[in-house]
Amino acid sequence: MKIIQLAIIMLAFAIGLTRRAEAQKYPPMPIDPAKAAWSPAVLPGKGLMEHDFLYAGEAKERKVFIVKKGQIVWTYDDPQG
Repeated sequence: MKIIQLAIIMLAFAIGLTRRAEAQKYPPMPIDPAKAAWSPAVLPGKGLMEHDFLYAGEAKERKVFIVKKGQIVWTYDDPQG
């Protein structure tokens, strides 16, 4: 039983050393914030004014909004929420 435990410990140690060596072989590349943007600086379209939509919040309060041309035109608030 002790031989199996010793073998498991040695295997875990060897795996740890291998992973550590791999991590040192390939260090993370520095990221230039200017090149790391997820989207272009200027987006096409008119933002919220382009699309009319209904928004139902993800909070405990049960609120609903209808937005048209970028303005809230109707709301509903359920106080029992």
